[in-house]
Amino acid sequence: MLARAGCTRVFSEKISTRVKERPELEKALAPAREIKTAAPNQPVVLTVVEMKRLARNAA
Repeated sequence: MLARAGCTRVFSEKISTRVKERPELEKALAPAREIKTAAPNQPVVLTVVEMKRLARNAA
């Protein structure tokens, strides 16, 4: 879905949400953090297709 929408960096992770280490999530957040560090006033948008997998155990 994201590739069809023209997204050039697509990260996919299908592991149990009980796992504390999320390697693909970290790979996705790394460039966002780099952009924010280099250009603090530049908005960074991270698009997620299924929030249930990303934020299931978020506070």
